[in-house]
Amino acid sequence: MLDIYKPDRLDWMYCTNESQLTELRKRNIKFSLAINPQIPDSGEYTVNGRIKDIEGNKLKAPWMQNWEQKNPYWGCVNNPIFQKLFIKKTHQIIDLGAYGVFVDDSRLNEQAIDWGGCMCEFCIPGFTKYMHENYPGKVETDFDYRNFLMENGIKKESFIKKINIPFWSEYKDYQENSVIRFLERWKKDAKIYSANKIVFLTNNYKGKWSNIYKQFEVGIAEVPANGLKQKFIVDGIEQARQLNKKQFYTFSSDSDADNVEAVLDMYLLGTTLVIPWDVYVDLKSRKKPTRYYGEPDIYSPIYNAIRENTVIETVNKKNNYNFSQTKSETSSARIGSKENKIASSKIVKYEFQDSTNINTVLVEKEIFKIIYPKNKSKITVDSQSQTRINVYGKLLVIKYEN
Repeated sequence: MLDIYKPDRLDWMYCTNESQLTELRKRNIKFSLAINPQIPDSGEYTVNGRIKDIEGNKLKAPWMQNWEQKNPYWGCVNNPIFQKLFIKKTHQIIDLGAYGVFVDDSRLNEQAIDWGGCMCEFCIPGFTKYMHENYPGKVETDFDYRNFLMENGIKKESFIKKINIPFWSEYKDYQENSVIRFLERWKKDAKIYSANKIVFLTNNYKGKWSNIYKQFEVGIAEVPANGLKQKFIVDGIEQARQLNKKQFYTFSSDSDADNVEAVLDMYLLGTTLVIPWDVYVDLKSRKKPTRYYGEPDIYSPIYNAIRENTVIETVNKKNNYNFSQTKSETSSARIGSKENKIASSKIVKYEFQDSTNINTVLVEKEIFKIIYPKNKSKITVDSQSQTRINVYGKLLVIKYEN
């Protein structure tokens, strides 16, 4: 796949296999290696240094509940065991020659608040100190938040139902500050260990740049399957620009049409979508993560064109093109030399609102190649100067050749 796509770099990769990393070095492909809250502390298992709920049970992420894995439990940033594990793993990543370290799920304790954690033996006294320093006189000297909640009838189910929980806003602030302090210390250590040659990356869901995500230089945002046309994509790109950060995206969908559209849309917006190969897909009913493997025959021509700075255009009803309803069951688009001269080596993405019937594009005096969908397109030559392309679906992508 490296030889097919010729990527600039590999990010968000879990790998410690020296022979595989050597293959990257041979091709001069730089790589970042990933680390997450589930670093094992006992062989391959997550036993010590973990986030705990109000009953003292270790917690795992809601989307991982059905995953069959040995290390499901998240570590706590206030626990010294996890702190040492995180630094040790980061040193390993640096020693393997990674240009960057990618923190997967970097919100850590702050995110676990929504699941009822962390209330371990380090977080609870830490919160007492936080309350005394920031809200003097609001709680007693020996205040124990976990006992306080239990005495007031709060159970672990209370956090799932999101009922009113006393001091919850203050506890959210405390855990956010805990994560930021942890990341600041961790980054300082990593910079020293790497002689200041390491880059910090994270997955910032939907392209958000919260106080925690701002600790990183590069964000790769997961876009949900129904989020391709949402305003948050443009907002995330603009906010990253203002913060002097880099923002890229990955698309959580197994639809070929939507992925093709996402690749082209991101490029038009001035950013990049992770190549749709071995990409995480968020499906609710699963026992392990589902991956999308897009066909290289579809995506390779697109990325080659992007690499060559090929012009990419979108044609839809909002553009100044001649879309006419020739038949009740057919919508048409015409593009030709008189209406809009197609430049050499140009990709045009045709978007149709009616995806249930045949859509037609008439091409005049052009040499072209259909990139998508190859198996759902039918070409008919109407005359010496005109070619009719009938396609089922909402999307047609054509590359116009020299």
